Amino acid sequence: MVYARPVAVRGSAYCASRYGSYDPASGTYLGYDGYRHSCP
Repeated sequence: MVYARPVAVRGSAYCASRYGSYDPASGTYLGYDGYRHSCP
């Protein structure tokens, strides 16, 4: 059986590759709506 990895394991490398505006210091990225959102 295969289990999904917890989000914390993926960490900032996942978020940085998915969101160009990702800020590792705050753990957020800038969305198209102009607001910062936490990275999953």
